Amino acid sequence: MQRSLQSIEENCTNETVLAEAAEKVRESQEEVRERELVLEEALREGDEDNIQKRREKLEEEVRELEEHTQELNLLQQRINE
Repeated sequence: MQRSLQSIEENCTNETVLAEAAEKVRESQEEVRERELVLEEALREGDEDNIQKRREKLEEEVRELEEHTQELNLLQQRINE
């Protein structure tokens, strides 16, 4: 997040930085959707070890999505100040 904020201050346009942050959010959303599908498949198969691994991967991707969303929100707030 600090790098993104520093980029704004140094030489990037607001639109470029926001677009990059928004793209990270979109990519993370897609990754979460993919992980949800894989977890659903594991649940259908019933393999507990596989289910746990898939849940952990999904949780990891959800955390990443939350981080990217928070970064985007911070950038938007910073620009609107």
